Amino acid sequence: GHRKHDFTGFQFTQRGIRDCTANAALIQITRMNLIALGLLLLAGLFFFGPRLRWLKVSKASRLLARGAHLVDVRSRREFREHRIPGAVNCPVGEVGREVRKELGETEKPLVLFCQSGVRSAAAVRRLRQLGYGEVYNLGTYARARRAFAEAREDEERAA
Repeated sequence: GHRKHDFTGFQFTQRGIRDCTANAALIQITRMNLIALGLLLLAGLFFFGPRLRWLKVSKASRLLARGAHLVDVRSRREFREHRIPGAVNCPVGEVGREVRKELGETEKPLVLFCQSGVRSAAAVRRLRQLGYGEVYNLGTYARARRAFAEAREDEERAA
């Protein structure tokens, strides 16, 4: 039908009066849901995206058991407060220089970690830019502790 008048959410048509507020509210809710879903997806990618690229703890423990270097990119203070035996401290801001100083031009894989996985992701990118081939982000300190413990158990079983 043809629209004649429209006020306060009612349409007067040739067929009668129709309440449009329900349709308008439904459209508004749908639009808000789509925006919220989009924001949720973006937040999920931001928060979980780096975690999708974290090295699995089991793979890290195998690499460590075969001689890979465990690199802690946290600050020197964090490293002094609690560290993993055998880990080398190369703070993220100077990771290129520190890896070269501590490990030389190594061909062994580098397994990096920090407190949350964010700094180690940045350090992985930097080391790859500098030409290091096998560089992995293990993620968090807790995951690195687990990988180290599993690697030590594997070495003890093999001995």
